[in-house]
Amino acid sequence: MSIFGGLPDIFTETLGEPVLYTPAGGLAVTINAMVVDEPLLANFEHADQTANKTVAYVRSDDVVGVKQGDGLVETENPVGVNRSFRIVEPIQPDGKGMTSLMLELLEG
Repeated sequence: MSIFGGLPDIFTETLGEPVLYTPAGGLAVTINAMVVDEPLLANFEHADQTANKTVAYVRSDDVVGVKQGDGLVETENPVGVNRSFRIVEPIQPDGKGMTSLMLELLEG
């Protein structure tokens, strides 16, 4: 084990928030995730438009077998609005214990 082996635990415990992760057709489990709204710049014909993409950074061990269509719900959002998401591609493990999950906000 490298000296960095415990970093995923430290990141998610220190910077994360509890979320409910639900594999498609499975049971929900509470894990810690860093849910971040990142700016996404798009260049349209007449003006630059800025939108947000939402990404969750999680411990890879917490989402073994994760796939598109699985669900994630914020349970303690800092602004008080719990949001529900569907996991979409790309799903990107970093090979060092963390996985980034692209999220699609579910309406209603």
